[in-house]
Amino acid sequence: MAKKEMNVSQWVDERLAALNSRNGWQPDAEQGLIRLRERRRQARRRTVEWIAASFAGVAACAALMIFASPGACARPNSCAGEPAHPSPASAPAPSTPTPSTPLPAPAPAAPVQAPVVQAAPPVKPPQRVANFKEVGSPNAPILCEIYTDYECPSCALLYKDSMPALMHDYVQTGKLRILHRDFPLPQHPYARLAARFANAAGSLGYYELVVNQIFQTQKLWQDNGNVDGQVMLVLPPGVMQQVRELVANDPHLDDSVAADMKMGISDHLDSTPTLVFVVGGKRQSLTGIPKMPILKTYLDQVLQGH
Repeated sequence: MAKKEMNVSQWVDERLAALNSRNGWQPDAEQGLIRLRERRRQARRRTVEWIAASFAGVAACAALMIFASPGACARPNSCAGEPAHPSPASAPAPSTPTPSTPLPAPAPAAPVQAPVVQAAPPVKPPQRVANFKEVGSPNAPILCEIYTDYECPSCALLYKDSMPALMHDYVQTGKLRILHRDFPLPQHPYARLAARFANAAGSLGYYELVVNQIFQTQKLWQDNGNVDGQVMLVLPPGVMQQVRELVANDPHLDDSVAADMKMGISDHLDSTPTLVFVVGGKRQSLTGIPKMPILKTYLDQVLQGH
């Protein structure tokens, strides 16, 4: 038993001796750090070289694509591949006379005539249209006078909802004649200006078109008074220029507005819109926005009894 323990102890000593470094070697930490830094520098150098090579390849491909593809249009009317003017190389060379061929004598120069300037025709004043606020047959049995204010929201609603049906079912069939009347209220600062634009356009034959446009765009101009910016969208430029001149300079453009307001006072008008039906010389007022079924019932009853 003692011999066996001695052999084990001897084996352990031999193993420990085998683990000792030979030739007195000792680890050198500083030298190890130097080698580690060198390996990192080499790795960075290889990365930089690889990136530079990649960029060079991309640049070469881009240059090849630029020279191989056709150029883009430089101007709207000319394009690469379809030159606007022939190049000097493709133009035919001018022929020169041989020494044996005599040169022809130059022809005498023709006298230069001054261009004839024709006087521009005088600008005709716009043809004024009478009774442009009336629409429908003058022989219609019923006359409807509609008092409106262009800034009145209820008036705009009347024109959007009821006027198309009135025009289609009664005006165009000869049963009803409509007379537009302006009644600008004092709390609406741009209503009279809108009336001037509508009446100026009406005197040139564009009344219904401009009235509809003003009412349809009421929310766009009622805060800033830019009626001009909305009316110009539906009129030809020449007509719009004439309308502007009339709005700015015609002193009689408000005459019909004054007459309408005087008539409204006679009708005891106190709000807009107001419809006044004239049948057989009798006038009957209807205030507010009547629904189309109510208007239809009323008009049909009047027509039956007429």
